[in-house]
Amino acid sequence: MIAIPPVRIKPAPSAGCPPSPTPNVLAAVRNPGEQRRLASHLKGAFSALLVPSIPGICRVLEMHQTEAIIIDIESFPGEATLICAQLKASPNFGHIPVILLFSASNARLRIQCLDAGADALLEKPYSKTHLLAQIRNLDHNRARIKEYLALNQPDPGAVPDFTEDSIFSRRLGNLISDNLSNPDLSVDLLARLTNMSRPSFYRKLKTISDASPLELINTARIKKAAELIKNSDHTISEVAIMVGFHSRSNFGKAFYRQFHLSPTAFRSKHSTSQ
Repeated sequence: MIAIPPVRIKPAPSAGCPPSPTPNVLAAVRNPGEQRRLASHLKGAFSALLVPSIPGICRVLEMHQTEAIIIDIESFPGEATLICAQLKASPNFGHIPVILLFSASNARLRIQCLDAGADALLEKPYSKTHLLAQIRNLDHNRARIKEYLALNQPDPGAVPDFTEDSIFSRRLGNLISDNLSNPDLSVDLLARLTNMSRPSFYRKLKTISDASPLELINTARIKKAAELIKNSDHTISEVAIMVGFHSRSNFGKAFYRQFHLSPTAFRSKHSTSQ
């Protein structure tokens, strides 16, 4: 078992601080030629954070925000899918898309990668255009899901949609909403509550959205926190607990990632506008 350490949260940037013009992409690969290829492909669009080891992934994630994680399966045989599964199950890193690189088409390997929660598979040799399009597509999907995942309240006057996917979507939304205050809300818990195995749950979710379960959970938590901050007198620490965060520092970082404001600045902004 590869240990994913708890992240040591650095203070969120000051309100109004512009994001980095070149977002980071972490690439875990041992082969020097593959490292050079990835660095060349990413240059100009992203800052490549290259690491040659599994522990290096954890160290870099503790220090830098990243748009995506690329892991070369050949560099870490037997470990790549395991670290992918652990990253996707991590409350700190599960929202980050994971792209797995592999050399040959192999149905069994593809299934293992999907079961591990990989967001995308990229077969070598790949082009710069394909790599950048894959990263940007995953990022756009995350943005769309964040909008979708107010876990929209349905229009009371709308005709109910009783398709299987809509029923599953509403049930999943209700389960997340009902369990937001539970810090142990996880992929495994959602799978159990929907009476599915973890792989079956992932496959079903892929039919209705490109977001990971943890991304849905975290976005729902932050959206609910924003409502509480705007419309209640609870302290920021109380709000963090109410939406299932173990610590205020973790909550502050997640909140800033969503709104580009600290929770305190967000409250101040909305109190002055009312």
